[in-house]
Amino acid sequence: IVDYNKDGILDVILGGNFYGANMYQARYDASFGLILKGNGKGVFSPILPTDSGLLFDGEVRDIKPIVMNKIPHVIVSRNNEPLQIFKYKI
Repeated sequence: IVDYNKDGILDVILGGNFYGANMYQARYDASFGLILKGNGKGVFSPILPTDSGLLFDGEVRDIKPIVMNKIPHVIVSRNNEPLQIFKYKI
């Protein structure tokens, strides 16, 4: 949970996917991440990865906001994969 667009209202950054399901269930791999933009009244609207610039790949395990050179970024850890780092687009 972070104020992604710096409007003073908290937003939610989501990531997912799970490849360890059994062969009858198949793997869960349709998520590329999503931002839910809050309006301050408990209502959230989706911002698609193509609009936000956050396009997560793989089995996302953790998402943390960081600041590098005074610019907000998101660092994404994935199962058995290198870290991904994204600069805020909005």
